[in-house]
Amino acid sequence: MSGQVDLACARYETLLIPPAVHRELLHPRSPATVRQWAATLPAWADVRSPRDASRCTELGPGEREAIALALETNADFLLIDETGGRRTAVQNGVPVTGTLGMLEDAANRNLVDLPENG
Repeated sequence: MSGQVDLACARYETLLIPPAVHRELLHPRSPATVRQWAATLPAWADVRSPRDASRCTELGPGEREAIALALETNADFLLIDETGGRRTAVQNGVPVTGTLGMLEDAANRNLVDLPENG
């Protein structure tokens, strides 16, 4: 899995990860490959705290910090799969994509080979 993430993200300059999301990735219930990847982040990934994560109080800390960081850094897009977080991000003017969208983009650029369903 981490190899696919590395390939899929290779076209982006920097991946910013808010601390709450980083903690989620390192949680013991996260898949082992996710924990390993988060424990030894590649050089293009950076854990960064938003200056102000007080907006979007209806969301969990990961989604709240991610939206705040995307707004503060004028991010190209926010990688988010959670429905409520996606909706709130879009309402706040943050472009979003999900994991499948990112993998599809990587496949279109021949960075990963996704199996086709028949």
